[in-house]
Amino acid sequence: MMGIKNEPELDAPIPGMSLTHELGGRPWQRPTQYSTLEDTLDFYLTRIGSDKLMYNLLSVVESGVSIPTVAETLTLGGVMEGKHSVDVAILANPVIVEYIKGLADTAGIEYIMDSQESYMDSEITEVDLNKVEQDLIKKKVLPQETVEQIKEDVVENTPKKGLMSREIIEEEVQ
Repeated sequence: MMGIKNEPELDAPIPGMSLTHELGGRPWQRPTQYSTLEDTLDFYLTRIGSDKLMYNLLSVVESGVSIPTVAETLTLGGVMEGKHSVDVAILANPVIVEYIKGLADTAGIEYIMDSQESYMDSEITEVDLNKVEQDLIKKKVLPQETVEQIKEDVVENTPKKGLMSREIIEEEVQ
């Protein structure tokens, strides 16, 4: 005869356990690698100043991506990797923008400082976005997830030029 257990089974997994990580398993759950603005800027300016990354960044800038977008993307990646906090990224962005701007001036590359300028001056097509995306991923300037997020932001913020778009309707009314 088989006996019936009156005790609950306690060695089963907790519901939702597969959806969590151990404490400290994510970069934002650990102290940042660089806690001061000076250390963070030293990290970025040294990294950007290296020949390989400098060439890749300047080719991205030359392709029409605004310099502030490049700087924000770099620092966003640093935050996600646990290099520094969001606060330090916000403080470091203007310095990184000026540094990249100086590199572009020295190299004789035309650049865009306002992301809205590039949208108004030329048509951005899906082919252009895919080319920039592949360049960024291939040259390993940015992780693929970050590039995909930038692409989504560009698509969302590009003015619509279709039959029922707001710009056309406003032009016809005036």
